[in-house]
Amino acid sequence: MGRTRKQNLIFTIMMCCSMVLIMSLYNAVLNDGLTDTMLHAYWTGFIPTLCVAILWEMLIVVRIAKPLFFKYAPRITSPKRKPWLMSVLMVVGMVLGMTAYGLMVNEHAEGQFASLYALGIVRNLIVALPIQIFVVSPLIRKLFHMMFPLPVRTETNQETV
Repeated sequence: MGRTRKQNLIFTIMMCCSMVLIMSLYNAVLNDGLTDTMLHAYWTGFIPTLCVAILWEMLIVVRIAKPLFFKYAPRITSPKRKPWLMSVLMVVGMVLGMTAYGLMVNEHAEGQFASLYALGIVRNLIVALPIQIFVVSPLIRKLFHMMFPLPVRTETNQETV
């Protein structure tokens, strides 16, 4: 998304922070209901979960999603749909990794890891895809472009800010 490594890191942090906030709350309420204990656990686990999400995205998911994106993006004719492809690829990768992380951290996998993992993937994809595509991605992209406006090209093809 960004033009520099620093901008890419900022964009990643913004996106991960938003999705971790939403998906962690969703899973906490889904598993434990809305209680004071759940809210405390949610906030104390937020920073470690965010760190894992950022590392998972940067070290694993992007390295798989980007080549797939560049392989299939040329087949998409609408420029508005290309970000959707990247969002879908990123969400699938993040859901696969973060669902496993959530099961391990919350010790819900005692002898049932495979079934709970499969159920978690389905539940998380059902929520994460629409939220990412229709809410988080457009909002974060808009905020990011406000922070880092694209250069304006003049008729002589010179960049001005």
